[in-house]
Amino acid sequence: MKVAVIDIGSNTFNLMIAQVGNHSFKVISATEVPVRLGKDGFKDGRIAQDAMQRAISVLVSFKEEINKNDIQNVRCIGTNMVRSAINKHEFLDLIREHTSFEVEIISGDREAELILEGVSASGTLSNSNVLIVDIGGGSTELIIANNKKVFWKRSYELGAVRLLEHFKPSDPPTETEINDLCSYLNRQWNNLLPQIEIYKPKILIGSSGVFESFVDILLATKNEHRSAIVNEIDINEYTILHHRLLSMNNTERSKIVGLVDFRVDTIIIASIITSELLKLTEVSQMRQTDYALKEGVIWEIVHSVTKKS
Repeated sequence: MKVAVIDIGSNTFNLMIAQVGNHSFKVISATEVPVRLGKDGFKDGRIAQDAMQRAISVLVSFKEEINKNDIQNVRCIGTNMVRSAINKHEFLDLIREHTSFEVEIISGDREAELILEGVSASGTLSNSNVLIVDIGGGSTELIIANNKKVFWKRSYELGAVRLLEHFKPSDPPTETEINDLCSYLNRQWNNLLPQIEIYKPKILIGSSGVFESFVDILLATKNEHRSAIVNEIDINEYTILHHRLLSMNNTERSKIVGLVDFRVDTIIIASIITSELLKLTEVSQMRQTDYALKEGVIWEIVHSVTKKS
């Protein structure tokens, strides 16, 4: 059967349409649209009216695509900005009125669980312990696991858009501003360090769109394109890219081949988060996987179909 999953993120909205069968699924189409639902809303905890209008416009277009494919099974997932907004019910009513979608608002813990399901479905997990990192607009999910067990997971309100609006760094950021953000990050995830010392992850796996951008930029320097679900990231090459990104302003970053327009400003925040986690973990490998939350939802549907058959 065909299913559709909509991921209402704090930065981007995603629509994935897939054919689901026993023990497998095949992606028919995947659409990502920058909405910036959290723009100008994180400080007072409200979804701004113009952000609501952008969101409705995109969701109406998703509804048209779903109808065109004659899909009845639709899962619509609301993450950090939706769950934390004090005016979320107004937003949910608007969605219901214009699209008839019923939004499932999930907790940060549940978000991490679905991300893990997606990463697991990509086939990148083994018996080595890994740190899975998903940097969204409103939150960042961190998971320590291997292919047999989940050791620890946590959702932090440390998304790239949220931090960009909170710190309002210069363009490009100054050394002091970068150090202030790094200090803030390490204070926020001080409970991560004991878990790293216990489980000693050997690989960092990035599952969000910003890691796709890291890969796309690095491949573009070699005149190559991302074609695999899972890609290795050379840590030395990433470190050089990280310092290059921080030294550039938005105009300069907008000319980088492989970097999509809607990540030109947030990629510096995401890269600082990634760089600090690399220092904290001292992992020996870094990977990117295309699979994340929406694939996790689809994989749960696969499990459900398989049980019924």
